Amino acid sequence: MVIRANFLFRITGVAIIALLFFYSCNQNSFDKVKDAKLERVGGIVVNNQFDQPELIMEGLRVDDAKSIAYGIDVKHRLPFRFSLRTGDFHFLGKKGRGAQELAQPSLLAVIDGYILVYDTILDMIAYLKDDEVESKIGGFSKHGIWLRGLYGYYWNGHLITAIKEPDKLNALDFDQAIPIALLNLSDSTLTKAGRFSPTLDELDSLQKYPLLALNHDTGLMYYVFRSDYTVMKLDLESGETTIASSYKPLKMRIRTISFDHNNAYHYSLHFSKQLNEDRAQLIGVDLLKDQLIVVHQNMQAEFLDNRDPKFLDYFGVVYDLPDLSNPREFTLPGKLLGTWGNRLLIEENDDVMEYTIGFYEFTE
Repeated sequence: MVIRANFLFRITGVAIIALLFFYSCNQNSFDKVKDAKLERVGGIVVNNQFDQPELIMEGLRVDDAKSIAYGIDVKHRLPFRFSLRTGDFHFLGKKGRGAQELAQPSLLAVIDGYILVYDTILDMIAYLKDDEVESKIGGFSKHGIWLRGLYGYYWNGHLITAIKEPDKLNALDFDQAIPIALLNLSDSTLTKAGRFSPTLDELDSLQKYPLLALNHDTGLMYYVFRSDYTVMKLDLESGETTIASSYKPLKMRIRTISFDHNNAYHYSLHFSKQLNEDRAQLIGVDLLKDQLIVVHQNMQAEFLDNRDPKFLDYFGVVYDLPDLSNPREFTLPGKLLGTWGNRLLIEENDDVMEYTIGFYEFTE
């Protein structure tokens, strides 16, 4: 028994030393992470003298060749487009429940020559061309999933979006839940793919969905969950999911407070302040030409009182593709809306009469 005890002690000691060495190596590699700097290289004022946008959300889809940004105004309840060269803004489609109308657009994707818009109320996917609805097909409701996020991707005949499987996530079954769906637009069949990050908090089902970024050339989907930092990678051809990077930004707040849907106090302003101070929130995952951008925000409690952006701290990590080597941290002067070529689109003024977007590039 003494020999066995000594043996176990030695094995345990070796394991502890190995763990400490691994942790030390990781810490040393984190210490070597450099900062990336942003430089403003231009900007536009988004303007429509007849019908102003009410709310431009992050995650804009951009047609780089045409220099056009597309999005959904959730207050106005219509998709829109605007020129990144002139700021000229137009709503797309018309409100209503008719064949060429939209009632509640909730997801947008861009394909060659068309805009795809999913309508939650109508449960239809509309094909928009030349700013008008051309046709519609059946949607997602029959598949028993809930769509999450305003933006998806078109790839190989499929509309790809982040999802919530309510039966699994409401039971906190993170091992079985799937975060991404691929809807075949020709026959309405649906395939689920991806898996949950191993570092994601499992306190509740609140915001347990990822933001997506697709490299169309390689068929690789990168995704990060809303309260997490690990970058996951899904190979759309093979269906294989791997961890692309587990680098944690220095400013990252990891959630410790859970949300209870049955607790009335958890819907109060006081609890909302506690929760938002307790976590960092992912607001953007996007691709530049050869880099992946992941952006978070830290919120101070005062932000919920007056919505003053000075109480928001935007920070991000830029990774080199394809292997996500050399992560660099950076700060942003405002909310990341999307990317255009090699530029980051950053909100500088959210006044609807003078909505300003700055163009920024990395200088190192």
